[in-house]
Amino acid sequence: MTVKNYADAAAKLPDGYFLGQIVSFTITEADVNLDDLRKQINDLGLRDETLKKRLRPIDAFKKACNDVATKFTKTVDAQHSFMVRPVGQDAQESHRHIVFERAIFKTGQKRRVVHDTVLKLIYNRGYRDKDSNVVDDGIYVEPVYVPGLSLTAEEQGWLDTQVGEEGVHLKDRYEHYSTHLDSHGVRTFVREYLYMLGAINVKGNGGGLYFVQQKHVEELRDLASLVKGIGSQMHLIPLLDIVDQRDMLAEAFIADTMDEIRAQSVEIGKILKDPTRTITEATYDAYAAKAAALIEKAREYHQLLDRNLDTANFELDIFTKKTLKLTKRIRRPKSLGDGGK
Repeated sequence: MTVKNYADAAAKLPDGYFLGQIVSFTITEADVNLDDLRKQINDLGLRDETLKKRLRPIDAFKKACNDVATKFTKTVDAQHSFMVRPVGQDAQESHRHIVFERAIFKTGQKRRVVHDTVLKLIYNRGYRDKDSNVVDDGIYVEPVYVPGLSLTAEEQGWLDTQVGEEGVHLKDRYEHYSTHLDSHGVRTFVREYLYMLGAINVKGNGGGLYFVQQKHVEELRDLASLVKGIGSQMHLIPLLDIVDQRDMLAEAFIADTMDEIRAQSVEIGKILKDPTRTITEATYDAYAAKAAALIEKAREYHQLLDRNLDTANFELDIFTKKTLKLTKRIRRPKSLGDGGK
């Protein structure tokens, strides 16, 4: 039986026959306008908690600059490249340099590498208005004269198309990245949405195959419609409620939960290891919320699968106690810690 035949047959069965859905998705390498994506999400009645609220202009500048980096075809005696190097930033400006690298090879001699800065790319951050919108920001390009340096037609052509006169092409890409979510951002949104629905990774090693309980199937279908609507793919395969599937999901849940606990424990361990380090209440609340969410998820999966999840529960108990130790590291306002003096 093919997957399609299985899905067609499963569609005729009541929801009670299924534990949930196996979900896989692929996001194409195409940018999506953030405002348009948010509208589509709202039109479908989906939640936008896992979607970025806005795109940071400084990130758009960095991405636009990074596009200039390239490596040209290696010749017998040389390898030329353009590299992008961050050289400093402050509250008002961010500076990046385009560096021309020449690796020179000569028989019988050690490889020699020469670096020359050929362009300085400067982003003025502007300021935020009353609505937190960035205004009066801008990109400036400063060519650097390097005595004796001569670029080939291909190399100069690359700079002309990627940066352009007075940075016109660089600025165009900056404007694009300021309004569009790249494929990585869309992929992150979808993956976090699945986890918001209580998904577990059933492939392991960070693979993109997830299980979501059947009670979320309608929301999953809307999410699949959204993904397909932006030119990407999401597939749902109903998972029958049989013994072998329950055992598989129990193992996957334990593995997925352990991975999450380890990642969070490493972060908490770094804080607790440094006796002088403090955290904000918001940071503590985030760790406490994560612990509470994992405990609730374990309760739901224990109820769904009717399987022994003691290994995960044991680690969750340790993680919760470790999280509670962070309460001693919360920074308190001085007025509360010194009696108001």
